Amino acid sequence: MLVSSALTYASSWQRLGTERNSFKNQEAFRVSNCALRKAPFSRSRYRQGMTKHQLRRQHVLAELRLARDLRKSDPAAAFSHLERAHVLSQAATLLHVRTHLSMARWAWAQRDWREFVGQLPRVLAAGVFSTIWVPAGNTGGARVSAFEPMGVEPELADLLKSFLEDEKAD
Repeated sequence: MLVSSALTYASSWQRLGTERNSFKNQEAFRVSNCALRKAPFSRSRYRQGMTKHQLRRQHVLAELRLARDLRKSDPAAAFSHLERAHVLSQAATLLHVRTHLSMARWAWAQRDWREFVGQLPRVLAAGVFSTIWVPAGNTGGARVSAFEPMGVEPELADLLKSFLEDEKAD
């Protein structure tokens, strides 16, 4: 993700060229620059003293930051980042609850009442059931079943696999 963020940053800067002062270009540059500065740590940081929970937390918080930064300019992309954060946070109760609260906040801002009402029971369920069972890969939106396992993006699958390997090693 850091490499893709760096490429986005570089291409945004080149695209801006002489048009750096237009609002749209400043927004694109700000978002890509934010992604570069706040990208999650690589797995090698785990070996430098970061615990598995801290590593998971860094990745989830990075996705939540990206969602927050994009919520006004590109709401669909913001919700996509919230879904990615949900997939990563399912095994950590507080992060899972925080992700559902962020989804509810997004739905409120978008005036998407179906999503907002659907997130309310999910917030409570995340607090209770995260330690017992969660469906693997479920994106957490109100328009999908809360009990349906889903496919996981390859990038997220690699991260989840590394989290599980680290948990088994402990």
